[in-house]
Amino acid sequence: MRHHLLLICVLTSAVFSVVTTELRQRQLPTRADWSAVTRELSEGLKPGDAVTWLPEWAEEGRLALKGLETRTSILYPPHHGGLDLARFERVWVIGALGATAEALVARSELKGEARREALRVEVVPEQPLKLLGERQRGRLSLGLVEPQGERSVADLFHDLADPARVHVSRQGRRDQRPRPCTLWALQGWHCQLRHAKLKRTLRDSGSLKGVKAQGIDDQRLVDRCLSRPLQERLKARTKDRGLYRLDRRRHLSYVDCGLHPEEHVSRDHRVIAGEPRRCVWLRPHEGKTLRVTWRTRTPPSAWLTLRYGWEDLSVDPPFRDSQAEPLALSVSEKDSVAPIFKRTLRPDVGWSAHSISIPEGPQARSFTITLNAPNGARDANLCVELSVRIEKP
Repeated sequence: MRHHLLLICVLTSAVFSVVTTELRQRQLPTRADWSAVTRELSEGLKPGDAVTWLPEWAEEGRLALKGLETRTSILYPPHHGGLDLARFERVWVIGALGATAEALVARSELKGEARREALRVEVVPEQPLKLLGERQRGRLSLGLVEPQGERSVADLFHDLADPARVHVSRQGRRDQRPRPCTLWALQGWHCQLRHAKLKRTLRDSGSLKGVKAQGIDDQRLVDRCLSRPLQERLKARTKDRGLYRLDRRRHLSYVDCGLHPEEHVSRDHRVIAGEPRRCVWLRPHEGKTLRVTWRTRTPPSAWLTLRYGWEDLSVDPPFRDSQAEPLALSVSEKDSVAPIFKRTLRPDVGWSAHSISIPEGPQARSFTITLNAPNGARDANLCVELSVRIEKP
């Protein structure tokens, strides 16, 4: 009798597993579903829109939206935690496997302990959302939401490439004047160039044979070096020992083209507190003070929002102890007597946020971020986000 009962249990489990797997497969959206929804939302895109998808681990969303990257902002949602939507007028949400824009709106309205609990396991918008509409499209849903609350009207990440708005410099202890960082490459401003390495790479490059370095400025030489075919770049080799503690393949372009892999200020996405953060990557140079001056407009009643965090690999690196030391960071306004924000940043895992009041004054302003490493710059990998915000009418 026991053998019969055991056989029945095994058969029941097998049938249940097959049925649930089949039902799950029927819920999975196909590539055609993703393509159809992408085509539909592309027709309704307006300036100030962004597009995202949920759940965040559905990588089909990343592939389907690749073609829209030149037309609109694509939000790559974090695995969990806060999702800042303040810089967008509207956000399109593609939902799969039960995830919907309506559920995202409901999470944005959570407060207190319920919100803190949701942040540990789900994506929760930082701003309240208003649902403008949602419709089912096959195995996917397509929703449109409008962020409420505070609005980001300018941010350093967006303006970084504009030399009329952003000026980067560094100054040593013995330097009488700051030295500008004027070379733009790899989404950032670079402060030094190793000419000998750059010229050797150009000379040895199979795709750039015949290119003469004489009479060509540094910017054009670096651009030509970085434009080499990917296969050729990946075959390059370097004996730079500093790369042993970095992601070597990520930094090949820097080293082979004479750029320093760390001494720059650039747009980046770094893993901070376990999540990829969109931010401006800063690293204080050894014995030097780094300054980033940002010219922007500040509407009445605006304030600054500063967010920052140490890269996880610098404060908790694998296979060795971190050598990160506290950094001194301040934000000041041009011609002001004292900084409007000043803090010693101790190396720790986390993503911090501060609101900085702006004194009344003209709308055209200049803000300067000053960063130095009093105790050494080893593992001093910091990423910041600075934005001007207002309360949405």
